[in-house]
Amino acid sequence: MALNNYEEIVTNFASTTLVLAGPGAGKTYLLADRVKRLLDNGIDKGIITVLTFGKDANQHMINELTKPRGFNIPFKELPHISTMHSLGFEIVREKPHDINLLKTDLRVQEDENVKRLMYRDASLILDYTEDDSKEALKCKQYGDCKENPEEKKCQICEQYWKIMSKCNYMDFDDQILFACRILEKNPPILKKYQFRAKHLLVDEYQDINTAQFRLIELLSRESRNGLFVVG
Repeated sequence: MALNNYEEIVTNFASTTLVLAGPGAGKTYLLADRVKRLLDNGIDKGIITVLTFGKDANQHMINELTKPRGFNIPFKELPHISTMHSLGFEIVREKPHDINLLKTDLRVQEDENVKRLMYRDASLILDYTEDDSKEALKCKQYGDCKENPEEKKCQICEQYWKIMSKCNYMDFDDQILFACRILEKNPPILKKYQFRAKHLLVDEYQDINTAQFRLIELLSRESRNGLFVVG
């Protein structure tokens, strides 16, 4: 990438920016540099949100921003940095009753084998087949459950959520789906997180699914010019 093009990318705060970059192209450094430029230009850390994919990537981003020989930003001056799923969990905790969960002892079930078994049970309760449960699970993994009560896969998903809610559980993917539901139903909560994401930076954009795209769209709806994605 030519220097002048790079400078234009990291300093253009007036429009939505999509940066296409392959593996090993320095995406983390680019995002960290963008954060540094925003802060240096007087943008308040409270309106900057950085979304990463996975705990390792999240820690890598924090390390890049804080290391003394790097951008050397004091930890207390960092903006909001989290994985997309962690942000989803934070949003769900704002209004868990909207999705029939309790705030106390709210847990995430991450065991894929348990999830498959519970989907199978949900299908059997509805007199559907195991193949139907697999279709519903595949749909949900990609974040494509359209919440259409007439579709088998959506009926299975709803039955699955009923089973999970009795244990005050949600699964890993639910964190994003439920966060979107809560944001759409609660304008004050949506406004709060939109304010925090007036400058929204997203890593690994090429890997997002439908639900994650929906979350990004909700957060950036009022400040498209602040959206900066790399993938």
